[in-house]
Amino acid sequence: MAAIGGFSLMLAGEHGRELMTIRRLPALAIALCAVAIGAIANAAGVPECSLRLVVELTPDVPNPRDPEFLSSLLSNHPSYRLIWVGAQDAFHSILDLSGPGPDSACQDVVQTMRKDARVVSVQEE
Repeated sequence: MAAIGGFSLMLAGEHGRELMTIRRLPALAIALCAVAIGAIANAAGVPECSLRLVVELTPDVPNPRDPEFLSSLLSNHPSYRLIWVGAQDAFHSILDLSGPGPDSACQDVVQTMRKDARVVSVQEE
C-alpha cells in the first residue's frame, strides 16, 4: 500500500478496504475546491452592509440585550446579525446591524424590523 497525502492507494494484492479510501478522493477534491472558491469570493470583496440603529421597543420587551430576542427581530434574514451596543434610555436600544450585500440589503432588513409588533421605531444613527 502506498500513502499519498494521508490517503492510501491500493496496489496489487492488497485488501479492498484501501480501494474504498481511494474512491473518496474525488469527493474530497470537490469539497476542497468548493472551500477554495468560497474563500476567493470572500477575499474578492463580497460587500457587507453595516448600520448603527436606534430602535425604540415596546415596554413589554423584558430584555433587549437577549441574543435570542435580537435574532427574532431579524425574522427571515438569517445571514444578518444584530448586536446590542447600549441603551439611550429604558425603551431605546442602540444596535449594530451587519450582513452580506450592499447597503440596500441592510435597508430591507430594517424594513422587516419596522413591521415587528415589538418595535415602535427604527432610526439610523
